[in-house]
Amino acid sequence: MDRWMGEEHGRKDAAMESMDSIETGERVRLRERDGMGDVAASVVSGVPVSARERVSVDLLAGAVGGFAADVVVHPIDTVKARLQMQQQAAPSAPLGTPRTPGMPPPPATHAAPMPAMPLYRGLYAGLGAVLLGSVPTHALVFGIFQYTKSSMLTYKPHWFQGPDGESTQRSRALLELACGAGAEVVALSTYVPSEVIAKRMQVAQMQSSAHRHSYASAYQAFRTILRLEGVRGLYAGTLSTAVRDVPFTALQLTCFETLKRLVGVSDANRQGRSSAGSAENAALGFVSGGLAAAVTTPFDMAKTRLQTQVNVPSSSSRSSSSSRRYRGVWHCVRTVFFEEGLRGVFSGLVARVLWVAPASAITLSVYEQIAHRLLVEKEKGG
Repeated sequence: MDRWMGEEHGRKDAAMESMDSIETGERVRLRERDGMGDVAASVVSGVPVSARERVSVDLLAGAVGGFAADVVVHPIDTVKARLQMQQQAAPSAPLGTPRTPGMPPPPATHAAPMPAMPLYRGLYAGLGAVLLGSVPTHALVFGIFQYTKSSMLTYKPHWFQGPDGESTQRSRALLELACGAGAEVVALSTYVPSEVIAKRMQVAQMQSSAHRHSYASAYQAFRTILRLEGVRGLYAGTLSTAVRDVPFTALQLTCFETLKRLVGVSDANRQGRSSAGSAENAALGFVSGGLAAAVTTPFDMAKTRLQTQVNVPSSSSRSSSSSRRYRGVWHCVRTVFFEEGLRGVFSGLVARVLWVAPASAITLSVYEQIAHRLLVEKEKGG
């Protein structure tokens, strides 16, 4: 009797283990089918990967991807910044001056002429400042984006599922938009100061002789801006940067993830990485970055002009902001639109797309490949 009961318990235990195994396999299959086993998947070929390991992978891969992209495309960014300053180098009449269609704008009456723009000299000016801010910025963006997205899909999966229990494209896109925007907001704390320094160095030769500063290094530029304008100067254009970069990052990452799902390369293996090679990932990143860059060009123009204008001391009793040509994002966009038209609002569009699209391709492709390899190594080490 005891022997029979022991055999019966053994059969039940074996059946329970078999059911657990089937249930576990079904959960993994559903995660892969629904797109929940994404870049921050918690299972790599059946080997658990801790949350800390996943975050460290995304941080490192994002930092390397951002570094590689900035080194390659920084000269294009320099040309773009100088093109956007070209109209400002020959300012026109104040906001509100009527314009006759087909006629040139009235002559300037409020600014001294500025020197000719050396478009192709010193193309790597400000690269050190860019890298100091860009590397941690990319690390934060990818780390926070993947962690928050994975956490929401893990702990609140029913928020993103349709009636049939599968996650929908619309719900996934909305989630990725929110996670991308949140990640960029946090990353602005390191990005804005480095961007201000880089832009000042890139357009230094365009400043009038009365207000021109010659920066020998990023550190000297940092000290000069801090001494003359304070901390506020280092964070000049923060709002315009946020208005540009928050929607850009959200659109870029969402478009990239959506394209991967549409072409069938997303979550196709248990590493949760794209099954495509570097070239295909780069092509998807190029399209994603180019579209996002084109949409946000007006805000990029405003950010550049706000960050590169010099705060001229004023002897009047009015506030110091009155000495600045542009008082904010919307004031800058309105001023440029009335004085220069749509051509001025979208100045630097081609250079921006030619800069951002390949940068996006390099960043996302390098990120995917490095993250994949790191997780494979952790799998082998596990």
